[in-house]
Amino acid sequence: MCEVQDNGSTVLTGNMDFEVYTYEYVTQRLYRSSTNRSELHLICKYNYPGNEVKFSWRWKSVHSQYPETQIASGRKGQSININRTHFGERLKPATTLFNGKDFTMHIVPVMFEDAGTYTCFVGTILYVTVELITVKVTVDTGTGGASTNLTCSVSEVTETVRLVWMGNDNKTFITEKTLKAEIQEEKSLSLSVQGADGGTWTCVLFHQNSPRVVIPYYLEPSGECFWRGKCSM
Repeated sequence: MCEVQDNGSTVLTGNMDFEVYTYEYVTQRLYRSSTNRSELHLICKYNYPGNEVKFSWRWKSVHSQYPETQIASGRKGQSININRTHFGERLKPATTLFNGKDFTMHIVPVMFEDAGTYTCFVGTILYVTVELITVKVTVDTGTGGASTNLTCSVSEVTETVRLVWMGNDNKTFITEKTLKAEIQEEKSLSLSVQGADGGTWTCVLFHQNSPRVVIPYYLEPSGECFWRGKCSM
C-alpha cells in the first residue's frame, strides 16, 4: 500500500509493488611483491538489475599527484576498452566481451609503480575500492664485489607493518624495522652482505605478525646476485 499525504491528510492511496536492493560496497587493502610472477586480481562482480550502465575501473597512483585515470571501461554486450598508457599488455580483462556482471581485471606481473587506489564504478556508483601496496628488493653491488647492499622497500605505509630481513635458514631475523603510518620516515630496510656470504636472503613484510609479502633473493658467494636470472626487480 502506498499513501500520499498533504499536511497530515491522506489525499491518495494505491497498491504498488516495490523492490529494494542493497548494494554491498567492497573495500580491500592488498600487498603484492614487485616480481615477475606477482599477480593482482581486481574483482568487480555486479549481480543487480540496472547493469546496462557503463562500468569502469579507475586508478590513482600513489607516486603521482595527478588525478585518477580511467584504465578500463565497458557496457554490457560490448568489448572492454583498456587504457594501456601505464600498464601496457600487463592489464587484461577476465573476458573480452563484457557480460554486464563480471568486470574483473588482471595485472600480471605487478610492478612497484602500480601501487595506488583502484576503484570500480557501476555508472556513478562506487562499488569496489582496492588499495594496492607494493614491495620490492633492489641490489647495489660494491666495487670489487666486497659487499652487496640489499634494500627492501614498500610503496606506502597506511598501517603499522614490519620489514624483516631473514637469513639462509629462513628462521633468523637479521634486521628488522617497524613502519607506522603516522611517522614520516624512509620506507625501506637495507642489509649489507659480505662477498663471501652467499645464499638466499629473504625480505618479509609483516602485518599483525602475519607475513603479507615474501621476497627471496639469492646471492652467489662472489656477490653476484640472482633473482629469476636478474640482479634487480
